[in-house]
Amino acid sequence: MEGSIEDIVRMLKWSGLTWDEGPGSIAEESKKGDGYKAQGPYGPYYQSHRLALYHKYVDTLLENGDAYPCFCTTERLQQMRVEIGGQKYAKAKYDRHCLHLSRDQVEEKKANGESFIIRMKVPKGKTQFKDIVHGKIIFENKDLDDQVILKNDGYPTYHLANVVDDFTMRISHVIRGEVSHSIRLRGSCFGPRARAFTIRSCERKTSRYDSRTDLVCANFVAACIGVAAVDAETPDALQNAAD
Repeated sequence: MEGSIEDIVRMLKWSGLTWDEGPGSIAEESKKGDGYKAQGPYGPYYQSHRLALYHKYVDTLLENGDAYPCFCTTERLQQMRVEIGGQKYAKAKYDRHCLHLSRDQVEEKKANGESFIIRMKVPKGKTQFKDIVHGKIIFENKDLDDQVILKNDGYPTYHLANVVDDFTMRISHVIRGEVSHSIRLRGSCFGPRARAFTIRSCERKTSRYDSRTDLVCANFVAACIGVAAVDAETPDALQNAAD
């Protein structure tokens, strides 16, 4: 969306935060280097410029049997969800119709020009991890859908892009909403590197021009990462802790 990057950068700076890499970062503003390297060591930082990287990991998932191509049409998916879920069809999980297609069948469909997407293959069993806020989290994999990770236009969905980005950029801590527990499972497909997830919900309804709102937001982030409360007399406390 036009102007969205500038708006995000403006809001972050308004809240008193600075960051080392990426759009609007110290590295970019110092004009050191050139191109994407001017924004930091883990660029490019725009997902539209990282397609080759996403495809690399999709190929790995396919080779390892952790993902599979799906040729189902929109019409078939709608019919399937109605048949499985009835009035709650929107919550019906994919029936894995394309999971057991042979390699020859897949290649034939591709040769015929059939449109397809890539789905993650949720493994059997349970997934567990340690969340900084909630502690040990365990959930049944059977409750998860084989979600789409690569669309038919070659672009990744959020379910793939955010995990690849966190993994390759060596992100250590993530603040997410309550609905994002299953992202940890997706991340486990890329290797054993541990990720500590802080999961909180925050709905901001106050105006960003409210003189106290920046402190409210800063204290929310501070609480998530275990930093002492920020007040008007020590506005740099959060930034100093991050450093």
